[in-house]
Amino acid sequence: MVEKQTKNYAHLFRASARMGTLVGTLEIPWEHTTPFVRAFFTELNQYQELSVGSGETNIGVMIRGRGRDFTFRVARYMETCDVKKRDLRRFLVRARHFEHANLFFKVEFGTQGPREFSYYFRRRAKLEVVRAWLADSGVGDQGWYRAARCAEALGKKTAHFLAASVAPVPLVKDDPVLDSTEKVYFSQPADGEIWSRVLAAGQSWGLQNSAWNQLIAYRDALFAHGAFFSIQFRSGIEVPSIKLDVHRLSPTTISALAAGSAATVARFDLLRTLFGKEKPDYFGIRLGVRGPESTRMYCFDEPSSTAEDLRSMTTPGVTSPR
Repeated sequence: MVEKQTKNYAHLFRASARMGTLVGTLEIPWEHTTPFVRAFFTELNQYQELSVGSGETNIGVMIRGRGRDFTFRVARYMETCDVKKRDLRRFLVRARHFEHANLFFKVEFGTQGPREFSYYFRRRAKLEVVRAWLADSGVGDQGWYRAARCAEALGKKTAHFLAASVAPVPLVKDDPVLDSTEKVYFSQPADGEIWSRVLAAGQSWGLQNSAWNQLIAYRDALFAHGAFFSIQFRSGIEVPSIKLDVHRLSPTTISALAAGSAATVARFDLLRTLFGKEKPDYFGIRLGVRGPESTRMYCFDEPSSTAEDLRSMTTPGVTSPR
């Protein structure tokens, strides 16, 4: 009986070990993460995604779930971390609209504790739903029109993910940039036109072609497996950058894009090693008006019984969070 129970939670043990290694390496006190593990050990036993970024010592931990119970546990956890009641109500209303299904929840842990909470609904939302989502958070007509132009340039009539990030009240007071951020993700298949589409979408968002110069040499590698193109609004205002999340990029290309930062490359290498992967599942590049601003690596793990389902949910083009 004990052997069977241990086997049933083997994935949770591995997930906890990976988290422990990362938080120890980045000198994040383990006690900051224990309430999260306690609240979501069932989900960690099914799916875990970890991420680390350039120029920071935070660790991102993402889980996936569905159903009212999971939704309410997410809300309760954010409430205990001092998230605004306004943001909690908005999350619950959105979860109800999307029938509490295909919800991804991510927490960014830093040396002082949880810094940011993000939730993602993977429901292939139609553009009218995207407009309502943005309007609910204070995005006006001008912001919506720019988002719609991005969708048109990308050839999309739906958004792959709708997402939002919120932060604890004390952090928002100290740094207003951490206030509620809305995110819209569009998937892009790996075909001969993907570079032209993302370039046009970037232009519609205010990025000149020169912003992409540092990526030109790597564009074949970047888009070999498709990509996610995402835009953000913070406190109702467009964030003047876009994000690309690309699939299974080689370590050589990643090192080049890390701009020679040995510390960043070491964090990326550690993450891949912990998951036993030669290539990460995703690699994110935030692109601003002057070129790449930051990068982030993502690796996920799930029981083999659900691997195919998750790949179909998260790989661009397969079903035509990231």
